[in-house]
Amino acid sequence: MMSGPILSLRGLRTWVVVGDVLDPSNPAYRVASSIESQGRLLYRVSPTLDPKEISLKKRLFKRFSDVPFDEANVDAVNLCVNYRIGMKVLEEMKERGIERCFFQPGADRPEAVQKVEELGIVYQC
Repeated sequence: MMSGPILSLRGLRTWVVVGDVLDPSNPAYRVASSIESQGRLLYRVSPTLDPKEISLKKRLFKRFSDVPFDEANVDAVNLCVNYRIGMKVLEEMKERGIERCFFQPGADRPEAVQKVEELGIVYQC
């Protein structure tokens, strides 16, 4: 497995977790719960989300691009999704100036790691 530099979590107050964030048996749910339990502001993005469940109040969205970036100064993104979805998110991260990414197993395929390096985003697998 490839690994980027060790990222410090200090000072990273606002996060986006991308994955199946509503299923307690899924790693994305556990990652999101852990981040939130540390008092950090969290936006959840679940590509499989039923549109009826989308909620600005709960900070829950179907697409990364739906996160209200004009209100949220996102410090880091944690990818818990298929690397194909993750690669699209990486492009959007670059466009929005988000500089830190954490890859969970499965999202850290060589293609995604190559993309994050090409984009100049600091990452950790």
